Amino acid sequence: MFKAVLLAFFGKKVIITYHNWRREIKYVGLLEKLLIKLASTFISCFIAVGPHIKRNLINLGFEREKIEIIPAYITPPVVKEDINAVPDNVWNFIDSHSPIISANAYRIDFYNNEDRYGIDMCIDLCANLKRENPKAGFVFCLPDIGEYDYFHKMKQRIVEKGIENNFLFQTKPCQLYPILMKSDLFVRPANLDAYGVSIAEAIYFKVPALASDVCKRPAGTVLFRNRDMVDFVVKVKHILENYKYYRKRLDSFEIEDNAEKVIKIYQKRNNFLTRERMK
Repeated sequence: MFKAVLLAFFGKKVIITYHNWRREIKYVGLLEKLLIKLASTFISCFIAVGPHIKRNLINLGFEREKIEIIPAYITPPVVKEDINAVPDNVWNFIDSHSPIISANAYRIDFYNNEDRYGIDMCIDLCANLKRENPKAGFVFCLPDIGEYDYFHKMKQRIVEKGIENNFLFQTKPCQLYPILMKSDLFVRPANLDAYGVSIAEAIYFKVPALASDVCKRPAGTVLFRNRDMVDFVVKVKHILENYKYYRKRLDSFEIEDNAEKVIKIYQKRNNFLTRERMK
């Protein structure tokens, strides 16, 4: 925010995109609210990726007229170099397991003292599925580990549950969509989220997607109750057992590419010169 205000002070047109909202309004102090309100007067426009983020911005004193809601999804071009960048061991894992379930996180994080992206839930899910299908495979993409202590704890959890050959952490930075294209199901058990670009990508590639009910999700997403392991497993099994139906139903949903909307906002606001992503 400070950098954006500084740019605005020097005559630059600034747009800020809010992809996430991690703090509850009640924990934002009066002084901080006043500073945010003051800073917002220098900003020309805000993009919120969901209506709940717009509500929070308004509650903090941001001008309603300055806030546009545009989901974060932009269709990725399928590029051979992106596919080749995925490590060979990932492709070998995918080729030797079925079904393939995938999930992702930009890095290990916590919210309300819980695993924000549900890595723990994914491990438990994999263990549950293996009991009925020894060839079930789970690929969790984690390009930035961050919390190594927790990462090692989760790797030990994998060993303890006997799924070392069924659960794969993909930690090399690369595009997610090549892995999505080879997945049978994508899951997003996040306990805090804004939209879920990866969910939209999965649905775009006609891969059924299951996500927690913590926010508005892309059309076509199947929801489960947040942090409810029983509901999570039940929904996954139901999708896999009725796979043709869930795959076919995605033909009814069109994921909108929002690139043009963002470009129009920039043009509408006199060709913004910068954008700062707030996470």
